[in-house]
Amino acid sequence: NASIARAHKIVQDPGSGSFGSYVHHDGKTGVLVQATGSISDETLRKVCMHITAAVPRPQGVSANDVPANIVEKERRFLIEQAMESGKPKEIAEKMVEGGMRKFFEEIALLEQPFIMDPTIKVKDVVGKDAQIVGFYRWQVGEQA
Repeated sequence: NASIARAHKIVQDPGSGSFGSYVHHDGKTGVLVQATGSISDETLRKVCMHITAAVPRPQGVSANDVPANIVEKERRFLIEQAMESGKPKEIAEKMVEGGMRKFFEEIALLEQPFIMDPTIKVKDVVGKDAQIVGFYRWQVGEQA
């Protein structure tokens, strides 16, 4: 028995980009990455491997791509935390700004430390001549 929890249709103009894919050795996790520009198949595969292994799991390519409900939930949590600390309003606002910056560095794919070399970020691996357009990660048993 098999049931499909989610599916995506990806459309790309011929010759305008490329795809990379990776299925983890246990056969339970797979990733598809869509890119434009000059990027090798090996680099795309490494980015896919990163997405498979990264903790916390990337939620968007960049900070702008992170779903609004996730951003709002984190912002509410940080505001609540800042208010409980008893700091003045100006300092509390700066705490929230700093916390959100750190949050985006943790869950935006291009800002994450690269899993194979944590001294560099994923955007450094991708390079200036390419751009990650999107990615999808599937895992057996994962709910939509």
